[in-house]
Amino acid sequence: MNKIGLSFLSVLCTFASVQSHAGTPVITGLSDIALDQQEPARLVSSVLSIAGGDAYTDGSITFSLAQSTSDDYFALTSDPDPDISGAISVDGSDIYLGNGSGRDRVGAIDAINNGQAGADLQILFSSPLANSSFETGDTQGWTTYAQTYASQTDFEGDSINWVRSGTGTSGTGSIKIGATSSINAQISVVTSPISAGTYALRLFSSGGLSCPNSVARQGTLPDGYCSTYGPYVESTPFEAFNGDLISVDWAAANGGDWYEVIGMLIGDGADDTFGTSDDTQEVLFAQRGDTKGFSASTSNISQDDTYKFQFISGTYDASGGLAVGASLYVDNARIISSSSISDAIALNIARLVSYQNTSTNPPIPARTLTVTAQAEDGSSGSATASITIDSAPVFSSFEGVRFPSLDIIEGAQVIGGIAATDPNGDTVSIAISGGADADLFSLVDGELIFNDIGGLVGGSIYSVEIAATANGLSSYQLISINVLPDLDGDGITDSLDDDVDGDGIPNDWEVLYGLNPSDASDGDMDSDSDGDTNLSEYLNNSNPTVDDIPPVVTAPQDLTINSTELFTPVTLGTATAIDGLDGNVTATPSQSGRFKPGAYTITWSATDAAGNSASDTQLIHVVPMVDFAKDQTVGEAGGTSVTVSVYLNGEAATYPVTVPYTVSGTATNPEDHNLANGSFVLNSGVKSSLTFDIVDDGLGDNSEQIILTLGEIENAVAGAKTTHRISITEINEAPSVVLSSDQQGSGNTSLIVNGNGQVVVTANVTDPNTGDSHTFDWSTTDSSLIDLDSIANTFTFDPASLPEGLYKVGVLVTDNGLPPASTTASMRMRVIASAPVIQTGVDSDGDGQDDSVEGFGDADADGIPDYLDAIDVSHRVEERVGESAGFVMETNPGLQLKLGSVALASGTNASGVSDTNIADQTATEVDLFANVGGYFDFDVNGLPESGQTVDIVVAQFAAIPADAVYRKFINGVWRSFIENGVDSIASAAGAEGYCPPPGDVAYSAGLTEGDWCVQLTIQDGGPNDADGETNGAVSDPGGVGTKSNIDVSSSGGSLSIWGLMLMLLPVIRKMNKKWLLLAAIGASSQAQALEPGQYELGFNLGYVHSDTSKSDLNQQLTDSGINGVILDEEASRMGFGLNLGYPVTEEFMLELGYKNLGSVDTHLRGLAGDVATFLADVEEVHPQSGHGFTFGTAYHFSLKQDWTAVVHTGGFFWVAHFDLEGPTDTRSFSDSGMDIYMGAGLERALASGTRVGLNLQRFWLSGEGVDTLNLSVRFPVKQY
Repeated sequence: MNKIGLSFLSVLCTFASVQSHAGTPVITGLSDIALDQQEPARLVSSVLSIAGGDAYTDGSITFSLAQSTSDDYFALTSDPDPDISGAISVDGSDIYLGNGSGRDRVGAIDAINNGQAGADLQILFSSPLANSSFETGDTQGWTTYAQTYASQTDFEGDSINWVRSGTGTSGTGSIKIGATSSINAQISVVTSPISAGTYALRLFSSGGLSCPNSVARQGTLPDGYCSTYGPYVESTPFEAFNGDLISVDWAAANGGDWYEVIGMLIGDGADDTFGTSDDTQEVLFAQRGDTKGFSASTSNISQDDTYKFQFISGTYDASGGLAVGASLYVDNARIISSSSISDAIALNIARLVSYQNTSTNPPIPARTLTVTAQAEDGSSGSATASITIDSAPVFSSFEGVRFPSLDIIEGAQVIGGIAATDPNGDTVSIAISGGADADLFSLVDGELIFNDIGGLVGGSIYSVEIAATANGLSSYQLISINVLPDLDGDGITDSLDDDVDGDGIPNDWEVLYGLNPSDASDGDMDSDSDGDTNLSEYLNNSNPTVDDIPPVVTAPQDLTINSTELFTPVTLGTATAIDGLDGNVTATPSQSGRFKPGAYTITWSATDAAGNSASDTQLIHVVPMVDFAKDQTVGEAGGTSVTVSVYLNGEAATYPVTVPYTVSGTATNPEDHNLANGSFVLNSGVKSSLTFDIVDDGLGDNSEQIILTLGEIENAVAGAKTTHRISITEINEAPSVVLSSDQQGSGNTSLIVNGNGQVVVTANVTDPNTGDSHTFDWSTTDSSLIDLDSIANTFTFDPASLPEGLYKVGVLVTDNGLPPASTTASMRMRVIASAPVIQTGVDSDGDGQDDSVEGFGDADADGIPDYLDAIDVSHRVEERVGESAGFVMETNPGLQLKLGSVALASGTNASGVSDTNIADQTATEVDLFANVGGYFDFDVNGLPESGQTVDIVVAQFAAIPADAVYRKFINGVWRSFIENGVDSIASAAGAEGYCPPPGDVAYSAGLTEGDWCVQLTIQDGGPNDADGETNGAVSDPGGVGTKSNIDVSSSGGSLSIWGLMLMLLPVIRKMNKKWLLLAAIGASSQAQALEPGQYELGFNLGYVHSDTSKSDLNQQLTDSGINGVILDEEASRMGFGLNLGYPVTEEFMLELGYKNLGSVDTHLRGLAGDVATFLADVEEVHPQSGHGFTFGTAYHFSLKQDWTAVVHTGGFFWVAHFDLEGPTDTRSFSDSGMDIYMGAGLERALASGTRVGLNLQRFWLSGEGVDTLNLSVRFPVKQY
């Protein structure tokens, strides 16, 4: 692309000022036009004449119709042979003129006014380029560049014309390109200013620049300062031919400063490619100035080529202030043919314009047609005529649709009314004119009727044509009747009927689940065999292909059950659940097993194999038990008020509960009291009380009694205690004392926080002798607690500096009676450094109350913080922390059951404790008896009479074992529960975690193996009361124990000879005549040849065996009531003996000797709690053995040669020493006796006088036989 030259710019500007001259056109021969409705296109006028315009280059001819509609069309037709000289032809929007051998473009049809759909038809004798007038309202067809002109430096030093419109001066300047510091470039389509039409293009810039080597600022100068260019646009390429005239209208305006604009025509050259070196450039305009209105710049095309416009907006810093800005406006860019357009050519073109209205309902009034011709010089002439369209009648029936397609429901006979009107007001006649089924229909009173009274046949399609005629013009309606089936005859066509077959089930639901929408019988079917019809499944919104019908559940009948304990076992019965598909299914209850008193709604639920669930409810009423409180003693002196209470063991299922009572006893009304027969009434809760007065009759009648007996109870049943005794005394009775504690308004509490302020302990005294006064001695309180108040019945201390741990507050209360009586009471409190963390929204004990509401106070004074204590009655306490639905310890109603010191100090928050807890808090060794079922630490307070007994029921953690014993920890020592006729122990079967109430007949004496419940009956101050005082309170840490398996080894041995003689002295003294008799018998026997007077010394060694077997020993254990078993016993062993013989005759010898029957060993195992006691019990269980002196005779019978037979008999003076060794203890003991022995044997005399032999002897030791088989040696002893 070549650089633009200054001289070229001047030539173009001069050329742009040249313009031709033409005359004013005159149009004649235009006549009114009358058309029929939808008549084909007709030429507007074949005799139209145009004259006087002379030349129409860049002019136009316009056809316009007033009140046009979208059905009005103008079109320019073509001559058959477009190349014939003078022939007019149209190609697209271009108009050509034949020249005899070809054709030349002479104009174009305007892109907007193209005669289509009601638009004017404007024939331009120029060719507007794509959106060259921007009448689309946007820049389509143009490429925009809202930026600095990229090649602006090519203009540097070029000359450019300037025009100052304000002064009318002009000249030539030089372009100097400045550097832009900030330029805002915008391109838009505007409605003002414009050259033609409605829109024009605006290219706007503003901002600042810097100007190197510029002259010093000297005010406004038309030259000398700097310029900058941009934004700019380029048109869509177009073809132009040699001789064509290019024209564009443009204007410019200053903004921040003068405009400096350039318009160019660029050709793509021989290579048909833009942007290459052979491109051509022609400047249409290039000018600098302050402002300029629209004018045209033109240029002749010198060669055929493809061209495009390039319009560049720029700005010149005329003020020198370096702030610039200007606008370039472009409009109406076009090609003007080189062919001269004369009146004759314009006439020929105008006569080829046709008109047509395509509407079936065209406008009725005449409308004005205007034809306007504009000459080259802008002068114009016009002519008008009217266009009238005669319309055929217009059908109003079926919305006037010419080919209506009607959907008529099966069975209908009347199709619809037929009506038509003539737009021109002519009379209209209507008749059936045709159609395939015309014979089946008739017109009756303007309605189209189906002749068959049975109505239209479903699924058929009928065709009938109706003609409406007026003034010879007819309109036709060809009616197509589509008969819609109506299977169920409900008047709704099947296609619109939600339920085609009328079975009550929607079509889409049937299709969804595989049913037939056209078969009404499937509504009564049961597709999934679940016992529900398909129709019922639909009505129930269930799935007919899947078993989604739940079983039918029938709960058992409602039950009313009398409670037998705190948690009464209830047999609910059996619910039935029947499923249509699965048959019988199992129904399960929402709750079962054991129930506290109250009303319950049990939900029985069942689920079938498909997962469908259903339920039914059963009402359960568990009727509570009612008991009197413990008996009481009251004083008569001065008269007093007495309160008697009854207690339910739980909430009533139905209120009110009426508990009638009768009054009896030795005391009478009104002499001794004012109590009459009546009733306790409970409208809520579990306790009811009455108060009456004792009368002081002054008669000294001590120990009178009032007895209340329960009657027929309503909404409750009698418990274990159905009578209440009130003893009236005139002697001074000891007061009862219960301690309570409060820390800064916390209410009763056993948990003391260091920093929460002072603690006040109050002694609450109840005295049978109501007139007594009392003194208080707090000296038994822990010495670390200092009383800060001077009030007699309170003890106030500050725990701030106390170490964490358990502290005791004790009081001795003494009345002023004669003689004075005293009672002690104590309570223990656990001091902690900081309060427990209690969370909102948490219910730790499951009682339905938020922990933050309950807090860590102890409202029922049982030693368990309220937020962990779900039991709020005073005579029950949890055995396990947080568990109140089982394992509940219970005492007599009206008493106070609470944690003992070990449980409180250990922080178990339940009465159940471990052996480790006990050992840690008492520094005591673990009990040797193995614990089974748990240890429990509790106190019972509030006995109305000192010395009374209390019943405590303990639910064991494990069933009672065999050989069980209840072990108690008292005064630092473990020992067994003492039963003395007052204190007793009993057990009941119960169940794991559940026990009959105290005093129930289910308890039997002792601890029965397999039972779950233990009832302790403990007397206040008795041997099993751990506090050791008769003070209206009972303490009992303990639990069920069992004897441990103990292995014991038993062995018997011999003593030294001196020890033997010492032990045998009393035995020898016991010799009686039976031994002398034996000697006499021996003396009378036949003698053997012995050497009289010659002593013999003998020694024997042999095998020893006791008759007692292992089974004999086991039987002995059983007979002795000892739970044990013999694991091993050694009844066989070695023994030996010595003897000194004195022959009296040759056959008879007296013998004195020592016999040791050897040591026996026994190993046994048994159950025992105390090892030492067990050792004492089993010391007699062993095979017999012993050693000692023998005194007897020997009878010798000569056999042959040196052999003799010997018979021995005599007495055995024996002792035995045994050692028992257990796992932790040993025991030694001795036994002794005088028994006989017998034996026989063979001996052989040797040459030296020595005799050797073999003999068998049997010893009887306390009735048990011991056999020995001995080898013996005898030899003579010299006499001295």
